[in-house]
Amino acid sequence: MPRFFCRITRFPGAVIDDTPSVAHLRKALRKRVGDELDVRVGEQGYLARITGLGPTEATLELIEEVTLHDRTHKVIHLALCLFDLREWEWALRSVVELGVSHVHPLVSKRSQVRSVTHARKERWRLIALEAVKQCGRRSVPVLHDPQGLKDFAEQVSRDWEWRFVAVGGAHDPLAPALGREGGIVIGPEGGLTDDEMETLKRAGFRAAGMGDTTLRSVTAAVAAMAILGQQVQSG
Repeated sequence: MPRFFCRITRFPGAVIDDTPSVAHLRKALRKRVGDELDVRVGEQGYLARITGLGPTEATLELIEEVTLHDRTHKVIHLALCLFDLREWEWALRSVVELGVSHVHPLVSKRSQVRSVTHARKERWRLIALEAVKQCGRRSVPVLHDPQGLKDFAEQVSRDWEWRFVAVGGAHDPLAPALGREGGIVIGPEGGLTDDEMETLKRAGFRAAGMGDTTLRSVTAAVAAMAILGQQVQSG
């Protein structure tokens, strides 16, 4: 069951005033006054009872606190070069569900998309929140503004404890990561250029593969998060 975002009005009173969420409650889930519902305020979960349900607002009584959990205790950055936006957004939703902490959209030399509008970035924020609601994770990931690969490698990633760049056919497989914080770069559909690989290498990134077959960027992003999520869970 999705855990809906709400805001406290006068505790234990709360409200969901996001119209699409209210519509989902009424029409898809067929909730009624008196029904119980899983909700959250920030990173705190609650069991709530619906006390009022209108077309644009649901009022609630918070019954008890519920502890929310993250998929992993580590901070995982995904630097995902821009490509077809519909598929990029599919990858975004999936990696949020898999526990990513930070998403860095990158513009590389072979990126199919070179710029992103404010409306598109707002859409990404809503996609991430919807994924958080769906999977019930505690933390909300940070979505960074798009930037060039070189600036990212030289500035953003310099304090990470581990760094990978996904490379098809790389000799070393994506391996357990030591240290609390790190990340991986996924190139665009055309791959990273030799110059870009050299930039990442100088910044401390290590080439890592995910099998012998060639993965599309969207698949590589999801596979990398699934692998890192499992590894850091026990790391």
